[in-house]
Amino acid sequence: MLLPANSLMYSEAAFLAISLLTYCLCRFIFSNRWKKAGAGDHDHPLPPGPSPWPVVGCLPQMLKASNKYKWIFGLMKDLNTDIACIRIGNVHVIPVTSPEIASQFLKEKDALFASRPKSTAAALISHNYKGTVLSQKGNQWAKMRKMLTADLFSPTVHKWLHDKRVEEADNLICYVRNQQDGIVDLRKTTLFYSANVIRKLMFNRRYFYEAMPGNGPGVAEEEHANGVVQSLKYVFANGLSDFFPLLTGIDLDGKEKKAKDANKILEKHQNPIIDERIEKWRGGSTLSEEALEEDMLDIMINLKDSNGEPLLSGEEIKATLGTAMTVMLLARLLQAFQWSLPPGVTKVDLVESEDDLFLASPLVARAAPRLSPHLYQFENV
Repeated sequence: MLLPANSLMYSEAAFLAISLLTYCLCRFIFSNRWKKAGAGDHDHPLPPGPSPWPVVGCLPQMLKASNKYKWIFGLMKDLNTDIACIRIGNVHVIPVTSPEIASQFLKEKDALFASRPKSTAAALISHNYKGTVLSQKGNQWAKMRKMLTADLFSPTVHKWLHDKRVEEADNLICYVRNQQDGIVDLRKTTLFYSANVIRKLMFNRRYFYEAMPGNGPGVAEEEHANGVVQSLKYVFANGLSDFFPLLTGIDLDGKEKKAKDANKILEKHQNPIIDERIEKWRGGSTLSEEALEEDMLDIMINLKDSNGEPLLSGEEIKATLGTAMTVMLLARLLQAFQWSLPPGVTKVDLVESEDDLFLASPLVARAAPRLSPHLYQFENV
């Protein structure tokens, strides 16, 4: 039976209303306990902000705004303040636009900001916080951090992987020279090169399946790179479930689905490689004497604890190499350059798009290594 479009729209609205009503009822039942527990928490008055609704706070205003960040900036402009307090559910969101106030926050709340915040998307990407990049401080974080600094990103491993980085730089030059019309898509080329370096260091391959002519990306490589970008976009995009935990799984704002879809793309291409390699090293089959570690994945699989047992589980390896580190390494690779205006350009157009956080017009800039040239020489690494 097919329902008319209006009926579907009303059904969705009714479902949203019932969900919020259920949440409000649960909050009302336990409100007295929360009030007693929170008594005396605030020794100082909170920053200025809009008057919140009971229980839901400023959720209606936030949902009404098409661009949440523009709504917050507009609100702070109307209040003529550099710091505000916006209550959403039981969470007080404190936006700050003043560099001085932000610096004070970082100094006085260093221990708080040193740990990653929890979010539905971060838990999904990190396999429920089994890695390092997105995990809060604790035993698991300390274990994985020690592994990264001592075993994966040590100077010895950095030198050992030097040839793989050089190989990808050579492939990049070859790819650019093969563009017959002389026009290079900078976004596509930079993204593909960054993803190639990551795949080469982690999995000792630049293609998931078959190599493409001209050293260019294949369908799987483009899909993987776009999945990394989407994961990076939503990893700290707070959804309704981050403010209202009872709504987890309902996904009223659609952000959970977008994060899951991006994560599925990465896992589709990466997890089979990880599973196959774990079976190779830990499956019990006899390895030939020529079997040597070739990449970061091999290093992680072969790490042992004090009892001679594997240090990392398959889930921990997937959480570290499979998704979270892929996303973070891509961001770091793009940040490793110093950007300047091209010759003849004196003004940068920073007009933002009406639909998202991107600029309305592409930003043209020249990239140069951020560090001194001699630091990139192999003998000085």
